[in-house]
Amino acid sequence: MNIEFNIKRKVALTIFLFIILVSCGDGSNEEYEIFNCKKIKISFDLVYDYSKEDHFYLDDHIVTHDLDYQNRVFLKGNELSISPKVLDLKLVDGTSKIQPVSGFFIAESFYLALLELNKRKNTYKIHSLPALRAFGQIYLTRIDGKGVELKIPKNYPLKIEVLDN
Repeated sequence: MNIEFNIKRKVALTIFLFIILVSCGDGSNEEYEIFNCKKIKISFDLVYDYSKEDHFYLDDHIVTHDLDYQNRVFLKGNELSISPKVLDLKLVDGTSKIQPVSGFFIAESFYLALLELNKRKNTYKIHSLPALRAFGQIYLTRIDGKGVELKIPKNYPLKIEVLDN
């Protein structure tokens, strides 16, 4: 009877741990902050260490920090690829160089990804290029007049300013 009780206890403990693991998940139930407006200002945190796992959504597109910078691939299907905080550059001699980048560079790569997207389907108008170059800020509207929708994980440091509802 004691062995049977231990087996039942182990099974109950296993089921309990399984329920906890399933309910915690892998972040797929992550909370998002959603913005939907006609004109928006976007700027990246200048000191945050954006990694390849960081992402946000722009309308129907996922924006990731998984840029293949050397091949200048900014658009892969529905994914806009922008720079992480550190680039792993392959040199001509076959070695690698780790190159940290600034929030300005990340904003510039987002701008280039939007240009690539606009070549496929002219969707976005980017305003105030001097603000991009000087402050790393992107002012964005949709050409069709619809609202720009951003869906940002709560822990993702993207500075958003709604300019027009």
